[in-house]
Amino acid sequence: DVARNIIHPHTGRRMMTGEVKSRKLRVSVVPAAGYTLQTDFAGIVGGNASFYTDTSANPSTMLTSITYTSRTQVIFPFLGSFWTRKDKYNIVIDWRYLYFPSVTFGLGGHTALSDGYLVNYSAIHIHQAVLRKLRKDMYLGLGYNLDYFWDIKELNPPANIVTDFENYGYDATEFASGFTFNFLYDNRDNPINAHKGNFVNVVYRPNLTIFGNTATWRSLTVDLRKYINFPAGTKNILAFWNYDWVSISGKTPYLMLPNTGGDPY
Repeated sequence: DVARNIIHPHTGRRMMTGEVKSRKLRVSVVPAAGYTLQTDFAGIVGGNASFYTDTSANPSTMLTSITYTSRTQVIFPFLGSFWTRKDKYNIVIDWRYLYFPSVTFGLGGHTALSDGYLVNYSAIHIHQAVLRKLRKDMYLGLGYNLDYFWDIKELNPPANIVTDFENYGYDATEFASGFTFNFLYDNRDNPINAHKGNFVNVVYRPNLTIFGNTATWRSLTVDLRKYINFPAGTKNILAFWNYDWVSISGKTPYLMLPNTGGDPY
């Protein structure tokens, strides 16, 4: 915006394209830098796109980025949410590739920084679902998730100690495959830049041996969000987000156990 105002100082206010239902593909690409405890310093190029498949549908969106960190990690996701005419169906995809040497502190919460050591792995996640409209803003659907981890290595485990990973069941590969049962309620005014509304997404995933798993296990995720215009009449948005991730039963693969910073976002 600063560069635009310097180069073209008299172009006037830009149009609020989110209020215009056009099939034209609108793309935004942004380079960025960041820092987290799990990645250290990171360079990122991210982009999103939105369009309407039909003027009677919600805006369809695509999101992708490529991240490279000072820990030689590579993160490459592609996420999409596509709506058909009159919002009858919502097609959701979450595909991602990871090369992710990262610190693990074992299981449980009673650990110290000195307990951390590196686990190296590569991973592919292929998640998708199709949801059908039940009534306005409410959907129910079926999906399929596949997760594959390979070249798993403990790089610098504590000496003369059996790690939690080894105790839990260490292997060079991990595989998970299962159908998902999905519930969605979404009445946000804009999925990329919401100004108001609510978002509820519940995913139940039974990973059964008939789908190639070595043992049966089940998981549940609940994603709740609420957006409030506060103070009323301003452009400020107050957002609340609650994310619950639970292993319900069975032995979840170690790298798929609920973990801090492991949610899709």
